[in-house]
Amino acid sequence: MYTQVIAQAVEQSGATVVIFSNNTDGKAVAPRLSARLRAGLVAGAVALPDTSNGFVVKKSVFSGKAFANVNITTSVKIISLNPNAFKVEEGAGTAEVVELNATVDTPKVKVTAVKKQSGEVPLAEAEIVVSGGRGLKGPENWGILEDLAKELHAGLACSRPVADAHWRPHNEHVGQTGAP
Repeated sequence: MYTQVIAQAVEQSGATVVIFSNNTDGKAVAPRLSARLRAGLVAGAVALPDTSNGFVVKKSVFSGKAFANVNITTSVKIISLNPNAFKVEEGAGTAEVVELNATVDTPKVKVTAVKKQSGEVPLAEAEIVVSGGRGLKGPENWGILEDLAKELHAGLACSRPVADAHWRPHNEHVGQTGAP
């Protein structure tokens, strides 16, 4: 829905640059908008674009160990800026507020249930974490870790393969790409 409305706003206004925050919403909407508008996208930019020679956007690569300068050549350009990528400064400009006439299609997805995080200690708030992996051989062997976590007043976590195998819920997945 957001993608559809933002695409209509871009088309109605004739915008050539769209900037998102590289947060949860930006990471979800920016790629969809890029595909819908056939627009170039640089996600995770660390600075505003350099327009002195094209439209060059600097972003971190290799887990922040290096930087890449990416030139976007499409007519519509989309970037998502990392939080605190540049200093906020008050400007003297003014903004015009324009009414947007957008239409939204009927949703194709309907939420039928919501699973809440279970366990005594939420993983993100735990001072102690008990974690396990495929070495436990199956979901039937997780009782020992659950008992230990309960005794230690700890959060319970698992490796990605365990979450992918549905032995444990994905909200318990920790690691390089799953840390809460």
